[in-house]
Amino acid sequence: MQTWKVAIGALGIPLAAWTGYFVVPHWTWGWRLVLGLGLFGVVFAYLVHRWVPESPRWLLSRGEWARAEEIVRSIERSCGVEHPRSDGAQADRTGGDASASPPRARFTELLAPPHRRRFVVVATMWVTGLFAYSAFNTWTPTFLSESGLDLDNALLLSAALATAAPVGAVLAVPLIDRWDRRRTQLALGALLAATLLLFGLVRTPVPVLVLGCVVSLLFQASVPFLQVYSAEVFPTRVRALGSGTANALSRIVNFGAPMLVAAVYAGLGYTAVFTMLAVLGLVGGCVAVLFGPRTTGVSLETAATSRPQHVPDPFKENVLP
Repeated sequence: MQTWKVAIGALGIPLAAWTGYFVVPHWTWGWRLVLGLGLFGVVFAYLVHRWVPESPRWLLSRGEWARAEEIVRSIERSCGVEHPRSDGAQADRTGGDASASPPRARFTELLAPPHRRRFVVVATMWVTGLFAYSAFNTWTPTFLSESGLDLDNALLLSAALATAAPVGAVLAVPLIDRWDRRRTQLALGALLAATLLLFGLVRTPVPVLVLGCVVSLLFQASVPFLQVYSAEVFPTRVRALGSGTANALSRIVNFGAPMLVAAVYAGLGYTAVFTMLAVLGLVGGCVAVLFGPRTTGVSLETAATSRPQHVPDPFKENVLP
């Protein structure tokens, strides 16, 4: 479900890119229109607030038993499942004590055991992945313009590359639960790194277009793995704080990304930039495989606690009913 959410959300990438292609070169106010489209996010923020229920897990972690139970029952009813209310559930509804909930999560907890290692792994995955993704999408049209493409052609290429993004997210749908997410992420990273290296070696339009579309596709195929994995490795009480802080840290680091990319381009050239991005694209999967816990096919409780000595792989050992 998370992967389908990413795929639908990724439709905004080509929408923005094609709007830029048709609007920016032709009207002086075109760039204002493109930026103004972002205001529609306010509408969807309101709809999410109105229609999407709170996480029952989070409510339970705060001691709000009655709200959590009602949300779960509403989901069951929507699926045609009705359960008579048990005495125990009724007691929880009337006797749940919010004062028994654990204290609010603090950032300092992410830097101390048992969450520190997981936070470092997830933060590294977010920082390197977003750096490479943002640098490729932001700088590629500029670099190609420096190599001789005019603005219209550079914007057209950028729009074409953006069109591959939702396709990549859809590609991740049958993959995300099939194998260990860490190893699938590593495989996608290896393919991405190889394609980026090739992209940095070509200049002619057709190879640039083909390889660029593959890069965009692989980047977006990796996004669901990153989003799902970074949430699974933390227990409920610190899940939003851990995955959200890692994501926010990647945005902060990206403030300096344009200067670093420009410095590498000025000092070492076009090919060196994409070599750097290839290395960054490979780091996330390597870190997850070497240092992150396995989460595929296990419960959130198991994934968010200490690494087990052996967790059966349900897709290989047929342990699931």
